[in-house]
Amino acid sequence: PLFWLDLEMTGLDSRRDVILEAAMLASDSQLLRTVDGPEIVIHHADPVLAGMNEWSRQQHDRSGLTERSRLSTTSLAAAEAALLAFVETHCPGDAKAVLAGACVYKDLEFVEVHMPRLRARLSHRVVDVSTVRHLAHAWYPGAARKARAALSAHAYTHRALDDVRHSIAELRYWREHCFR
Repeated sequence: PLFWLDLEMTGLDSRRDVILEAAMLASDSQLLRTVDGPEIVIHHADPVLAGMNEWSRQQHDRSGLTERSRLSTTSLAAAEAALLAFVETHCPGDAKAVLAGACVYKDLEFVEVHMPRLRARLSHRVVDVSTVRHLAHAWYPGAARKARAALSAHAYTHRALDDVRHSIAELRYWREHCFR
């Protein structure tokens, strides 16, 4: 299976910034079946939330994620444990889970710093939808122009679960229109 992950963070510096929210789903390799996994908002105190960069502050205030993080009782360790349990349920034994998502290398960077037990269960292989998007725009410009309209109902909201679902929908689109 593919393990689709999206994180929302206070910024893009994995050494300074923190994870606010995580969502994970599993899918088969054909993207036909998905299994919902954890959707978790992680608690952070006001001083941490006040340290967000301006873009993140505006985005997460608008989506309500900042307030949800403030009110959450879930620790980073508990969030990691929930994600790890989901992976272990759907990828048992010693197998390494393949991570998927949009710009998922950045999520993987944060997982490596903040969730090392989860990172240990993940493969070095990733399926990055943003790479597929970039190549599709270069190689199939007609399909790429149509993609905007086709995917507009699944716009990225910068809420983790919505963005995971959008990534799956986008990869389905590229498979159906470019990789036949």
